[in-house]
Amino acid sequence: MTPDKRIYLTEQFGNTYRWLRGRFNHVTGSEFLSPGKASGAQHLGINHQDLHALSYPTASFDYVLSFDVLEHVPDYLAAFSEIARVLAPSGKLVMTVPFITSQYDTVVRASMNSRGQIEHFLPIEVHGNPTDPINGALCYRNFGWDVLDRLTDCGFVEARVHVYHNRDLGYLGGTQTLISATKAGQ
Repeated sequence: MTPDKRIYLTEQFGNTYRWLRGRFNHVTGSEFLSPGKASGAQHLGINHQDLHALSYPTASFDYVLSFDVLEHVPDYLAAFSEIARVLAPSGKLVMTVPFITSQYDTVVRASMNSRGQIEHFLPIEVHGNPTDPINGALCYRNFGWDVLDRLTDCGFVEARVHVYHNRDLGYLGGTQTLISATKAGQ
């Protein structure tokens, strides 16, 4: 990847964002701050984006990187479609999510009903959240292999799961997975 590539990272806090900013010329990061804010709003230097309705123009980025975020988005299909929209032709999505390698179907832990209320189907699972360290972020799902089909349904032409192990980077325990998807070219 060359330094001129346009990268959108679905986080703005943390080492990954800082690392990317130090190596690439066009890095945009964001956080989800609260449901009442419009995408693109700024608060204390933080770019608020709702992955259901990103504020960026179509074909704004060559890469979208999302690490352990999409399981916290109530409507992940809307998020996948928005990510495909903001990617340039042949752009790539690289993401990590809780992934069940032994199962085809995604496990729905919770969902948002039509009245905007959360319905829980399994015990509540909450992950760390840098914008709300006290309450964390609700995990709506654990993805299965069907995520590849859902990505192609949302505008990607190729979607893959990569399993990796890397002693030098400290990825030693359990099955580590990374999902990549490519948007159709022109």
